[in-house]
Amino acid sequence: MPKGVEATRGGVASLIADLEDAGYYGEQPRVVAWNASFSFDASVQQWARICRGDSIVVISDSERTDPDALRARLDEHAVDDLDLTPSHWTLLRETLLAPTADGRTLRLFMGGEPVPADVWKELGQARQDGMIEAINLYGPTECTVDSTATWITGEGPHIGRPLPGFAAYVLDDALRAAAVGEPGELYLAGAAVANGYVNRPALTAQRFVADPFAVGGRMYRTGDRVRLRPDGTIDYLGRSDRQIKIRGCRVELDEIETALAEHPDVGEAVVILHATATVGDQLVGYYVSSGERAPGARELQEHLAGLLPPYMIPSAFVMLTAMPLSVNGKVDHRALPVEALWSSAEVEEPQGEEPQGEIEMLIAGV
Repeated sequence: MPKGVEATRGGVASLIADLEDAGYYGEQPRVVAWNASFSFDASVQQWARICRGDSIVVISDSERTDPDALRARLDEHAVDDLDLTPSHWTLLRETLLAPTADGRTLRLFMGGEPVPADVWKELGQARQDGMIEAINLYGPTECTVDSTATWITGEGPHIGRPLPGFAAYVLDDALRAAAVGEPGELYLAGAAVANGYVNRPALTAQRFVADPFAVGGRMYRTGDRVRLRPDGTIDYLGRSDRQIKIRGCRVELDEIETALAEHPDVGEAVVILHATATVGDQLVGYYVSSGERAPGARELQEHLAGLLPPYMIPSAFVMLTAMPLSVNGKVDHRALPVEALWSSAEVEEPQGEEPQGEIEMLIAGV
């Protein structure tokens, strides 16, 4: 079930002030595309900008997924700033890299997922060429959207430095500061840290903890593994637990596995995020049948559709006779078969009627 985060108006005000003070907003009012869905915390950073005199252009769902329609909308209203995820960039890159008719430079506010190295390099080059300038934003919802930021330029992806209203600590398991270059967990403290989770006191106490570096202060335990660079910027290394992000949505893999194991014919279940060059990040479910009957992919997807939102439902399922185990008896995720996953006969292809008409043919082609 989704965790409600009790953020504050002061936190939203701090978010806008921090990005202003750090120089990521223009000096003069700008035209901002509201591209994130209402359910995505990045939308706060967009609609709140009307409070500083910016104009807001609302992007519809149909425009969001149609590169040509989106570009036409941006040009129609001379949009200056666009918020998007790295996954969305891969869909829009050719359209957005085309020069604007009026010569303005589009500014991208990129967040929700780690920026891949190739995308970082591409956007850095586009900045040098004067075509696009991009900012990498990092932050959990529990800290009111954005906590660190950096211009996308130079070598290699990183999440920059904390915004002016934040303190960022890289700590070890004993809450001691990790040495420069050593991995640790990222803790965030500042005015925009939320009050906690709604009606979840135990989880609030676990994640929102006392700040040992500020008397009476609080900090949020992000669960993200990072390391501090010598220049003060922060490298993102991944999660310390099994939480992932897929297309901007935060997903707990354990929750999917629990739902999958509730199927009467599933004995064991494991879900991983598998990256492919052709279809991008995909959730894959592995399962062991609990009896003689083995459920197919469609049946498992229908089962999960009644328990989970669409973005948490795996795209493929692989049935195993037994889960591969490590020497200590735990599931060895590295031994799960992935080499021929998207062409393997083990993966049940969806069956159904052939697409009819122009729209269905277009969807099937995609």
